[in-house]
Amino acid sequence: MSARALPLRLGVAALAALLACGCSSREVYDSALGWRKNECYKIGDLEQRERCLKEADRPYDAYRAGQGKTQ
Repeated sequence: MSARALPLRLGVAALAALLACGCSSREVYDSALGWRKNECYKIGDLEQRERCLKEADRPYDAYRAGQGKTQ
């Protein structure tokens, strides 16, 4: 297993645990904010990192609107 695959697997496991506990999709999205930001800080290129952080900070409502779904 590569070093990059481990954080992804841990993130997927955490997401599965949150879903299993009956959390709403908004709660799951909000709880993953810190993890998403930490992944962005691993990006070496400043421009790509800033884009990643901007996307990581996107509010849940904007995320849902971008997915073409309604609440």
